[in-house]
Amino acid sequence: MLASPNDEDGRNSDSHVNESKAQYKGLQYIALGTEIAFTVAGSAWLGWWLDKRFGSGPWLLLSLLLLGGASSMFMLFKLASKLSKEDDG
Repeated sequence: MLASPNDEDGRNSDSHVNESKAQYKGLQYIALGTEIAFTVAGSAWLGWWLDKRFGSGPWLLLSLLLLGGASSMFMLFKLASKLSKEDDG
């Protein structure tokens, strides 16, 4: 019998490659969501703790929360740019 380009289950091996790439992209988005959540939550907690320790009111909480949000947006744009380049080339 001649060897075919199909796997044991009858699917083309190229479909496995495309499926793996899609799963990898999905995992990158999950990782990004996790990073954003921990960055914002961590900066909020740190700001709250510093405000409590130094009695500075909500100012450190707000500034670190804004800094965490800006950092999260930077991570989002960086990943979007990387994925866009992968799609183009």
